[in-house]
Amino acid sequence: MAEQQNIKAKPLVKVSIILLLDMIMKHPVITTKATNATNNKLKEEAWKSIAQEFSAITGDMRRPEQMRLKWENLKKSARKRSALIRQNNLKTGGGKSYVPPDEVLDRVASMLGATCNGLPAEFGGDANEAIANEASEAIVEVIDLQPLPEVAQGSSVVVMGVNKGKYLMFR
Repeated sequence: MAEQQNIKAKPLVKVSIILLLDMIMKHPVITTKATNATNNKLKEEAWKSIAQEFSAITGDMRRPEQMRLKWENLKKSARKRSALIRQNNLKTGGGKSYVPPDEVLDRVASMLGATCNGLPAEFGGDANEAIANEASEAIVEVIDLQPLPEVAQGSSVVVMGVNKGKYLMFR
């Protein structure tokens, strides 16, 4: 019996990685999060198809496991890069803040969407100015209230609310 040797393949060049991303885009089942038996089977078939097509185009024989591992590594790198960019945007100054542009990782991040960039916060420190503007335009009803009646010193009065301009007080 002949043993299979694990020979390390040449690293993929940028053009090959872009080709891989194009092939992944053709198979949307790969980017779905569902992990049931049917989807797992479809994903396996898609990876086999990608590996065959990739090998035919580039001439480098690649196994589906290698292609999938490359995709997983690209996703990790894209998430790390997005986190670093977010972190640098929150810094108050000083230190190194330059993240070099990377066409491939930007493309992977766009494919991943919210799983890479995080979910948008509707309220909080990072809220849009549009939300703040909407809040400043809120309609406030102004009620003309009568002054509180004089209360004898030493007595305790609790104001519970206002009804049609009159105070509801309890002693």
